[in-house]
Amino acid sequence: KKTPLKRAERQDVGERLQAIELLRTGDYPKAERLLTGALKDRDWEVVERAAYALGEVGSPKAIGALVKVMLEGPAARVRRAAALAAATLDADEALGDVVKKIGGRRGARALEAFTLLAPAASE
Repeated sequence: KKTPLKRAERQDVGERLQAIELLRTGDYPKAERLLTGALKDRDWEVVERAAYALGEVGSPKAIGALVKVMLEGPAARVRRAAALAAATLDADEALGDVVKKIGGRRGARALEAFTLLAPAASE
């Protein structure tokens, strides 16, 4: 059975965005896996919407992929979406992953993510 995102993979951005909305609101058993894959889309808006959708339908398993977007996302709003989604899923785990990256080559972006995750983490 073809999933909405599979049907839209080679289509225009609008169709991929619609597919993400279907995965967010529908009852697809592989929604989390498909949305995690959409975090690698070539269009930043698709990545942003996939991150927000993961925050709603994902599990802590998606945090690693969201942290990668927080550190490497093409736009601040995409990185913010990933941080907010990760904070919803498991703020403590996401914060721990980001703290490890503060001294690295993506240190500034890790600090940016830290400021979004810290308020949601437990003390």
